[in-house]
This record gives sequence, structure tokens and C-alpha cells, in this order.
Amino acid sequence: MAVPAPKKLDPTQSLTALYGSMLRKFRTKAGWTQRELGDRIPIAHSRIAQFELGNETPVPDVAQALAGSRVPARGVGRPDPFRSKGKLS
Repeated sequence: MAVPAPKKLDPTQSLTALYGSMLRKFRTKAGWTQRELGDRIPIAHSRIAQFELGNETPVPDVAQALAGSRVPARGVGRPDPFRSKGKLS
């Protein structure tokens, strides 16, 4: 069974659509699935999907956790805020 292509989102429609578009771009650039990003927060991957579709805006605590889940380009180590201190991702 083929996975459907992601819904195209017009980031100029609303701030929610802009947020969803930026979140999807960040996640795919990091090489993560919605489930992998959700596991890092932690939040259900279906909520990540709703954010990316522009159907829902995260509450401040979730938005902050999403913003903190940033990672550098592959192969470059940087402390991961979700792991023990001193360990690199």
C-alpha cells in the first residue's frame, strides 16, 4: 500500500498553516517521521500530523518542546535537551 503524498499547505493562508509548513520542513530536513518527532516531545504522532496540516496549533508548552527538539545537520554532534547531560545526539 502506497503512502499518500502530504497535503500541500499554503503558508500564506494563516499563521496556523505557516506554522504547519515550517514544522513539516524542519521535521523532514531532520529525517524524522511524525512518530519519531512525537516520541521526542513526547506527543502523539497524530497531533504532529494535525499541526502540519494546519488543522491545529500547539499549546505553548508543546510549541516550546517542538522548538527545543532542533538538531544540527546529520553527523554534527550537539547536546540533545531530551537526553542526559553530557551526551551528544
